[in-house]
Amino acid sequence: MSRLMTAQNSLNASPIILKPIRVKTSASVTAATILVDLGDGAELATVANTAGNIVVLGVCYKTVASASANEQTKYDSNISTIYEMPYDATGTKKTLTLADVGTKFQLSANPYTLDLDVTTNGFLEVMGFDNDKAVAFVAIRDRKI
Repeated sequence: MSRLMTAQNSLNASPIILKPIRVKTSASVTAATILVDLGDGAELATVANTAGNIVVLGVCYKTVASASANEQTKYDSNISTIYEMPYDATGTKKTLTLADVGTKFQLSANPYTLDLDVTTNGFLEVMGFDNDKAVAFVAIRDRKI
């Protein structure tokens, strides 16, 4: 299984704040991935549904497979949470540098991996990194809470 996102800390020592949200009917959401709400319930984030229209909620904490009407999950709504997130090193940019700290990157092809080559419409702000593990420590910015 791929490495997903994990909460590591927060900017102000505050805890994870779980909020319930209705999952879009027939959608499946996976714990430790980023969710969005486009107005009809939570679903997995994609590059297409976040680019230019940031409606990111946060990181999902309960997997739901093919949601029935009004089925709920929970997500972390704490805007200060820092997540460890794998990054995609298959593109032009292979690692992070100190100059990348504070930069907002976009999602890769899945809802739990950072794309090092795309900063346009980025909402995952790098706070730190570990190139040996190919992970970034990110805060989710520009959220709809």
